[in-house]
Amino acid sequence: MPVDQVDTAPRASSREPPSAQEGLSWCNWAALVIGLSTLSLAITGFTIGNNNIFHLPILEGSWREPQFAHDAFIQSLRYFSSGFWLIQVGIADDSNVLKYFLPWLFISRLVFFAGIGSWIAVLGLKGRTQILIFMLLSTVISLLRGESFAGDGGIAIGQFTHSELGNGLSLIALSLVWRRCYGWALAFAGLVFFLNVFMAVWLAPLIATMVVLQWREHRLSLRLLMRKSWPGLLAFVVLGVPVLTSLALSPELGKRPEYDYRVFLLEHWPDHFLAMHLAVMQYIGFVIVIATAIGSALQLPRDQARLICSLTGVMLAIWAIGALLPLFTSSPTLFNLHLLRSTTYLQITAGLALAALITRWMTSANEADRFLWAPILVLSVVVKPIGAAALFPVLAMRKAWRPGTRLASPIVAALLLTLSSAATVALIVKQYRRDSYAAAKRADWLALASWAKANTLPDTVFLLPVMRLYDRSPLPTAPARMTDLLIGSEVFPAMSHRQVWVMGKYGAAAQWLPSYYPIWHERMVGSLLATSLSERLTYARSNAIGMVVDDCGAAGSNVPVYRSGKLCVFASNHAER
Repeated sequence: MPVDQVDTAPRASSREPPSAQEGLSWCNWAALVIGLSTLSLAITGFTIGNNNIFHLPILEGSWREPQFAHDAFIQSLRYFSSGFWLIQVGIADDSNVLKYFLPWLFISRLVFFAGIGSWIAVLGLKGRTQILIFMLLSTVISLLRGESFAGDGGIAIGQFTHSELGNGLSLIALSLVWRRCYGWALAFAGLVFFLNVFMAVWLAPLIATMVVLQWREHRLSLRLLMRKSWPGLLAFVVLGVPVLTSLALSPELGKRPEYDYRVFLLEHWPDHFLAMHLAVMQYIGFVIVIATAIGSALQLPRDQARLICSLTGVMLAIWAIGALLPLFTSSPTLFNLHLLRSTTYLQITAGLALAALITRWMTSANEADRFLWAPILVLSVVVKPIGAAALFPVLAMRKAWRPGTRLASPIVAALLLTLSSAATVALIVKQYRRDSYAAAKRADWLALASWAKANTLPDTVFLLPVMRLYDRSPLPTAPARMTDLLIGSEVFPAMSHRQVWVMGKYGAAAQWLPSYYPIWHERMVGSLLATSLSERLTYARSNAIGMVVDDCGAAGSNVPVYRSGKLCVFASNHAER
């Protein structure tokens, strides 16, 4: 291929904003994204989730407080190497820290739908009608929310984390590669790296795949690629430096732990790392996602089919490497690339391909596609991701049978779409009730935290209800009462400004500070083996733990020093006589 070959591919002009290229003004595009983000938040709900147990102390800079000087978990958070959190250390206090997450969740959802919108032209859609249908479908399709199969990566979820913010930025980066805006694509990839290093690792081969496809089509020159890429590469380096610096400051960087890291992963949360321990349902869903991506792609025009199938193949290769990793190594560095979680990108791709297919059918001149097959698919995928499996019987029936006008009619379409809307409303109502319950539980924990802050010494250690995170973890099983008690507990450590002996989620700190695992393991086992309140009080006294939080119904003759809802606090020196 000649090095100086000119770029002659027919693509949307990079000088035009994507919204103008695709038939909407900037104002209309902004209104659409804001409206759909609001609808999406209504479906997924909002809560302060268990992942925020890391973020709350970071925002308050809790490791600077004297009472946390010897708290191994809180001290480990200074090595939590996401640029997003690095630039916000200590910016909040108790009066505003909980108000921080909902605005950022909304921003992450805006970015996600902006990313989805940037794929409209990539998927060969155009015109206002197709844009509106595609974007609305992307909001309600269950493949594009919740956690991904066989990797448990967050897509559109009800709690804010920096990783979900990276989803939309990754989509934008890939769409910019398609538009041959390589510099901008690398800049957005740099933002992904700044947010989450391992997401950028998954993104890199996808960008390379798209570039190779363009190269093979004889529409790309090396000179053009280098000329357009270097400003973005520079931006990537600038964005990457603070993250790499933070990683370099870790005292355990490159050190091999004295235990088998795979044992830690199995005890803590294997769904991100250990394919052999995934539940059968995860594999069923994974197969459905793969088949949906390929099956939908093959119904699209040739260029879109080739792109989606190629990206799907690369993502499967990434996942396969992650699945095989435990057979060959126990390296924390390699496992911390979270390769199984790359199914996040795969499921998003499948969801977008399916939404594009349904959009084409809903705007087709074929009445069976428009009034029957497309509405059936919409109804199938609104509630559960596995509903995407309906694509294959629909494709088979579409090929083998031509429905009559009574079935392929506007009335049938209206009925099916009304049922889909009703299902979406039901999801919103159910999620609202769930979030309201969680908020009430969180209020009990906040009241307890306020009491602890005002009425206990700063160096008091609390033993909270404890559960293992993973049902099939080899750690001991917790009493059933712990499940309900723990709802909302993630706010307690930061808001009380008191040390917590151990929590199941604390184990994640071993990913950035592997020496924490032995501490976490010993404390989890000891806490879980103490099942009754009397046993927990005895365990607390033997470990200099001042306060024990448990269900008031388990008090027996023990007198609590404070009560908030079902939560009772017992001083360890007030144990049952």
